[in-house]
Amino acid sequence: MTREVLSVWIGQYGYWGIFSCLVLGIVGLPIPDEFLLFLAGYLVFKNILSFGPTLSVAILGTMCGILASYSLGRMSGLFLWRFKKTERSLDHVRNFLSRFGRWALIFGYLVPGVRNLTGFTAGASRMRFRTFAPYALMGAVSSSSICVSVGYVFGVQAEWVFASVGRVTLFVLAAIAGFLVFRRRRAAQAAAQATSI
Repeated sequence: MTREVLSVWIGQYGYWGIFSCLVLGIVGLPIPDEFLLFLAGYLVFKNILSFGPTLSVAILGTMCGILASYSLGRMSGLFLWRFKKTERSLDHVRNFLSRFGRWALIFGYLVPGVRNLTGFTAGASRMRFRTFAPYALMGAVSSSSICVSVGYVFGVQAEWVFASVGRVTLFVLAAIAGFLVFRRRRAAQAAAQATSI
């Protein structure tokens, strides 16, 4: 869905349009979720929408979308577990989610493209729903609040501001991941040297 079509859709259907586009975008349709939330905030700035209902619909749509994505991952995960190579990959994902995934569920929403994968990956790796749901809700609340507020405060420039922040966040996350991998390899090398002595 192009941004022009999305703008017309939101202008015509209002809150219902925001909700449906968020659910479908998070499940996997090519709908730019971040732009949608910025647009909603901008429409609040222009007094076309109200802040409270817009934020509520954004949180509800994001939460419903991530739950649908989790359910799809859970169903496909049952099928994927039959393949040995996929089973090993899903084990790695499950280990990652058990260590860092709860925070990835909260902050992953803020990285474009990642929000579409978090729910599906958590479901496919069999993360328990009672573990997944609270963190997914916190992520939905924080990302919706931030994106709608940025759209409201910065208006037309919101997308550029968020893209800049998103790039910095991505670089910081990549640096942290690189450091953790480096540290793990150093520890493995030190353990290998200790056993060879």
